[in-house]
Amino acid sequence: TVDFDYISPETPISENVTLYDCLEIKEMLSQMDLSIYEGMILIHGTEYIPFTAAALNLLLTDLSIPLVIITQNTLLSQKDHYRIVSMQIFLKSVIP
Repeated sequence: TVDFDYISPETPISENVTLYDCLEIKEMLSQMDLSIYEGMILIHGTEYIPFTAAALNLLLTDLSIPLVIITQNTLLSQKDHYRIVSMQIFLKSVIP
């Protein structure tokens, strides 16, 4: 069994993400006790994920757990079938 915590920083839609938003994510993570986690999944919009990934790669050099960034074109708060199935497929591919 795998347990998850859902934490959502206040961020704009992905095409409006700036370096300041990435710094906010870094600050949020620095205030968390990451020792209770085995890894993190960051769900990002489709268009600008390479830019966010590059910025977080430079900002989170001291991160003590793996961070996987995936793209999702629907919000987690939306209860549609596609979102649920795509997340299940992803999790089955990375969790033994």
